[in-house]
Amino acid sequence: MSSILSIEGLDVYFLSVTGRKRVVCSLDISVREGEVYSLIGASGSGKSVLLKSILRLLPKNTLLEGRILYKNFNLLDLAEDELNRIRGKEITIVFQDPMSSLNPTMKVGDQVAEVLESAPRNGRLSKREIKEMVYSILEEVGLKNPKVIYNLYPHHLSGGMRQRVMIAMALIAKPNVMLLDEPTTALDVTLQLSILELIVSEIRRRNISALFVTHDFSVVSIVADRVGVIYKGYLVEEGKREDVLKNPLHPYTKALIDVIPTPVRGKFILPFTLNVETEVEGYSKSCPFYRFCNMATEECSYNVPEMVNVSDSRRVRCIKYLGGV
Repeated sequence: MSSILSIEGLDVYFLSVTGRKRVVCSLDISVREGEVYSLIGASGSGKSVLLKSILRLLPKNTLLEGRILYKNFNLLDLAEDELNRIRGKEITIVFQDPMSSLNPTMKVGDQVAEVLESAPRNGRLSKREIKEMVYSILEEVGLKNPKVIYNLYPHHLSGGMRQRVMIAMALIAKPNVMLLDEPTTALDVTLQLSILELIVSEIRRRNISALFVTHDFSVVSIVADRVGVIYKGYLVEEGKREDVLKNPLHPYTKALIDVIPTPVRGKFILPFTLNVETEVEGYSKSCPFYRFCNMATEECSYNVPEMVNVSDSRRVRCIKYLGGV
């Protein structure tokens, strides 16, 4: 299966008067056609920065090095007008907080219609056709009475309804790729499951490729085909969902899985914290996880291990696996 989106050797730096901080480190991942790739890591690990890098939505004090290939075009090389033909049309994004993404002064339906009107089409759609298509997509994402919803403002809707509107906006342009930035984090558990099921069903039905970032392995177990685990900007493990969940190889992956609540135990606390401010140039000389790893050796303190292929579908960044598994 070919890749529709490939990130190759991506480094992302935040620049300031005190120097530069690397927040994404030589990242290599690919999203295959029709699959959901889930990138999981704690807050501050670089997940959201990666998504914004793909569509070049980061602030001006950001430096990006490497390649982000979409249909073999490097998105980092495109002029702004060229990128605008792709951004929000062929590649769409759903953010974590819909209230900060929706325009509070515009009716919900008009905002969805605006996306549709900006998408490239053969022929010109009439206002009536656009409105009917908006009604249809609102109903498809589970919003009853779409004609009523169309004329409401975002503050009239609940959090779950606003997130459904955001999903509708991402789907109506008929994208090839969807980027999802923890779209259910702010919702309660019951509503979270409903939204996740909606996202998965619509992605599968429309054969959309998706890059879904989260901090929660229970979400991964629902949505993902393949999983990448990121820590302090480094990809530390990658594999099929079932393999990573049942047999995690990296100690950080094991720690993330251990915090998932189960009926026989409560929720564990991660035995470490993630302080983004400490991730400066100096730490790039050591394994990013060695200070918290019970398998660490002296070599881990001065060497960043490469990603090791332990099988056709598994990769891990750990010195323990240099000789295989």
